[in-house]
Amino acid sequence: MPRPSALFAASFATLATVAAVACSSGDDAKPTTAELKYPTGECGNAARECPDGPKPVFTDVFPIIQAKCNDCHVGGAGKPWQLDTYENVAHWATQVRADLQRCTMPPADAGNQLTTEERKLLITWVVCGTAGPVDAGTD
Repeated sequence: MPRPSALFAASFATLATVAAVACSSGDDAKPTTAELKYPTGECGNAARECPDGPKPVFTDVFPIIQAKCNDCHVGGAGKPWQLDTYENVAHWATQVRADLQRCTMPPADAGNQLTTEERKLLITWVVCGTAGPVDAGTD
């Protein structure tokens, strides 16, 4: 009789194969929310390098965060990644950028979607170094 660990490994390998086949994209694959909302790939087309010229600062992006993110990201227990201060937003900036570029935030069912311009401004702010409010006016 096979040892339990060998049996588990074989079962896991079989399950992984079945999952890979079931989840592989074929002709019948359904588009993601991002593909439906941004069919030309606008989510990923935001700045990957800081552009020349004036850089966005926290006072440029915080009104967007307050309006579009803080229904879920302010409030304490049970609320993920607090986005209520410069320090908290800057702390989560890398995750925010990744989620914005994948169009996974705000979630499709949140009812407060970002415009393409808002999404690009937030990503550019992160790419350019998350300048704080005291950095306004510097280049």
